[in-house]
Amino acid sequence: MQILKRDDSKLKDWSLEVECTGIGYDNKNKPCYSPLKLEDSDIVKLRQKESLGENASRHWLSYGFICCQCNCFTEIPGYIIPSAIRSYCPQIAPKGSEDYSRLSKKEKELSEEL
Repeated sequence: MQILKRDDSKLKDWSLEVECTGIGYDNKNKPCYSPLKLEDSDIVKLRQKESLGENASRHWLSYGFICCQCNCFTEIPGYIIPSAIRSYCPQIAPKGSEDYSRLSKKEKELSEEL
């Protein structure tokens, strides 16, 4: 396979207008319902885990943002976010979770807001 032409200029001006709703994660913070304009640097991915019984669990990634007003995480459907942004956005995880120990220092700082 060969890339004929790569055009990253479309990502430079990417933005998305959303509302802080807190949907997608069991937040300790209450959403403020503020309208927001997101840029690519605002997008984070959250690895989540749900226990399905004694020996079973399911894991998945959610993409979203942490509100600058109330620190509440709100999920955004992944198909709305360009794949290039999904590939380089930082990962966050709740403190004390298995995934938290694998995060970089910057990602741990972002996770403190959860």
